[in-house]
Amino acid sequence: MGNNKSCIKKKPQDGQDFRYINGRRYHNEETASYLLSSDMEEIDRQQLQHYCFKHIFKCNVSAPIEKKLTEGSRVLDVGCGTGIWVLELSSKYENSEFFGVDMSPVFPSQIKPFNSNFIKANVLDGLPFSSDEFDYVHLSFLNASFTDDQWQNIVIPELIRVLKPNGWLEFYEVDVVQINGGPLIERISGSLQKLCYNAGINPRLPNLLKQWLSPYKCLKDIEELVAYPFLGKWKGEIVDELEIDNDLPGKCDDNDDTGRCNTGCENFDSDFSIKNTNVKSKYEVELGLLLKEVIKMYYTLDAENLSMCMGTSKEVFLDMLEECFEREMSEYDTRMKFMRVMCRKDDTIKK
Repeated sequence: MGNNKSCIKKKPQDGQDFRYINGRRYHNEETASYLLSSDMEEIDRQQLQHYCFKHIFKCNVSAPIEKKLTEGSRVLDVGCGTGIWVLELSSKYENSEFFGVDMSPVFPSQIKPFNSNFIKANVLDGLPFSSDEFDYVHLSFLNASFTDDQWQNIVIPELIRVLKPNGWLEFYEVDVVQINGGPLIERISGSLQKLCYNAGINPRLPNLLKQWLSPYKCLKDIEELVAYPFLGKWKGEIVDELEIDNDLPGKCDDNDDTGRCNTGCENFDSDFSIKNTNVKSKYEVELGLLLKEVIKMYYTLDAENLSMCMGTSKEVFLDMLEECFEREMSEYDTRMKFMRVMCRKDDTIKK
């Protein structure tokens, strides 16, 4: 990570689940490029991140599998982390069986619903399941986990392998580049992008998923849901509402009459501004404040590596971070692009 990249990549000692660098705990998998730590501070941040993503799209699942989950299905969460997504869904859908896999064993081992299972495994080494085994395969926030080559040549083919015909595959991701960012957030975001590129990670991966899935003839009904929540306080009028609106989860509020988004989200390299509206609900404002804290937590926890990428001291970086998150984001109406990409495995066509 930054100047520590060589340390993170060093050969791990056998029998150890974690390694420690500069006082922080990281995974112990030599083949993985995962940038984030696995210590309690990062785990707490990931828990909050899960709830933010859930409320942005107003649900834990966007693929049309409600009926299957209710009747009984086999579900796999790849890179499950603490297992919070599995725990929530296995508690709700008691007729279905849920499996979570992660290379870092931070998931629960004993206290969990009867229909949930957790396994230490790295998808880069192959998933420990038979082909055509799961009705639904889910991944979330693995942008910083794999190189482009690993995504295209190992991860995606392996996900397709374990997915049943007519089963659904769904990705949850966020673009690390903020929209409507001011000069401070652009510098801070730039340091994160540099950190990713130094580790061989593509920070703009969410925008490429649909493109990477499209060549597979066995994948049908590929759909991309996009939401642009703002971060922090909002300068407009606030109304007392419990919900933002009645739009579909992830629907971009800048669609034209044809249903296509006219803000430029089809071209992720385009520089565009999200159209402002004059009224926001208290629900959306509170969600924006929580999102801001979750993202600020990430930058703060990794301040040492990010400041090195920026070429400044950790103290200066943290001062910039405070100014950015307490003033600049509200002034510029800064937003981020959250995405869900889903597709169905056709039961008549082989890949």
